[in-house]
Amino acid sequence: MKNTLILILVLLSTLQSLAQKTYMVSIHTGVSNTLRGNIRNEYSLDGLNVNYKGIGPIGVRATTKINDKLSLGFDLIYGSASAQFNLTDTTFSNGQWNYTTNSYDVTKRRLRPQFRFNRHFGNDVNFDQYVGFGIGGNIRWTKEYVNDTLTTLETNEFAIPVSMRVCYGFQYYPTYNFGIGGEIGIGGPFIQLVGTYRF
Repeated sequence: MKNTLILILVLLSTLQSLAQKTYMVSIHTGVSNTLRGNIRNEYSLDGLNVNYKGIGPIGVRATTKINDKLSLGFDLIYGSASAQFNLTDTTFSNGQWNYTTNSYDVTKRRLRPQFRFNRHFGNDVNFDQYVGFGIGGNIRWTKEYVNDTLTTLETNEFAIPVSMRVCYGFQYYPTYNFGIGGEIGIGGPFIQLVGTYRF
C-alpha cells in the first residue's frame, strides 16, 4: 500500500506541469460484489444455508486534467467477501465411505490498482461526462478456516495478473468544488456511485 501511495504522488507530480491545475479526488462504491459469487461457485453453495459478509467494491481515485478533453490519474478498487457455512465432506477409508460435517469460514479480498485515462466531452462546467479506460494490477488474497483451523492462506495470488476497466461516467457539480455522479462499466463494479472534490 505504501508503494501504491508513492506511485500516486509521483504520477500527479509528473502531470502537474502539464495540467491546467484542475485536480479531482473521488471516493466511490459500487455493485456487484463478484467475490461472493466466486465463493458460492467454488464451494458449490447453492441451496445451502450460508452467512455472507463483504465490503465493496469501494475505492478512491485521483485524477488531473491535462486539457479540457483529457484527464489522467490513478484508481484503487478494493473488495472483500466472506462466507460461513457447513459442508459434509466425504472420505473413503477401510473399504467404506465416511461422512463428516465441517464448519467453513472463507474470506476473499481483491485489490485493483489501475492507471486511469478519461476522455471528457461536453462544455458545461457543472456537468462533466466522460468515457474512461483503466489498466493495472489484480491482486487477490484467500483465507480458509475449517473447524477454526487455518487450512489455506494464499497471498498475492493472481487469477489474471492484469485488470482493465472500460466505463462511461458523469459528474454533476452543484458547487465548483463538490460533485456527485456515477459510472457504468465492465472490469470492476458494473455500477459505481461517485463523490468528488475538485480543486
